[in-house]
Amino acid sequence: MSNEATRKTLIKCMNKLVRENPFSRISIEDICSMAHVSRRTFYRYFSDKYDILAATYFECFFSKIDIRDDDTFWSIFAKVCLQIYSEKSFFSHAIGVKGQNGFWEETKKLLFPYMCRDYPITEDIQDTVHFYIYNDLDVLFQLIERWIHDDFVQSPEKFSAFAHDSFKVHGRWVYEAATGRPRTEYAQHKIDSGEW
Repeated sequence: MSNEATRKTLIKCMNKLVRENPFSRISIEDICSMAHVSRRTFYRYFSDKYDILAATYFECFFSKIDIRDDDTFWSIFAKVCLQIYSEKSFFSHAIGVKGQNGFWEETKKLLFPYMCRDYPITEDIQDTVHFYIYNDLDVLFQLIERWIHDDFVQSPEKFSAFAHDSFKVHGRWVYEAATGRPRTEYAQHKIDSGEW
């Protein structure tokens, strides 16, 4: 087997194992056994099971998302939700992986630059804006995690629209609270029509 073929086989096996088992129960031995390779061969390509999980996210899922130059952050977010939904069995187990190469961290790497495009970042406020972007992404991932744990009750289209609308409402209310203005009364029809 060529180097690239071996690497792809390992990733394919990881993808299959995560669909069938919680990540915490998957060992490097499991991956090697399914791929019919030695541990030594595994370590030629990946440093640990977290490293191969990160590669699996990108090669099996994120690389399939058609991101265009004119896409907004929210249109990309909707595409990520569609991808998650289309691969429910994988993401139901993978969502629980936190920290090094976990779902949140790898998806943040994907989404962060696109959210940055939507903010007026200058050098003197870059750290502050990045703080708010990371905070916003954390809130989004909490919503995604709840959506997955609720067994995808909402369709990906409805869920991504709900998340977008929630940010519109929250953003306005935070602004109004910070500036002492009265809170705008929530009205879904105003959000739907673009008045909000």
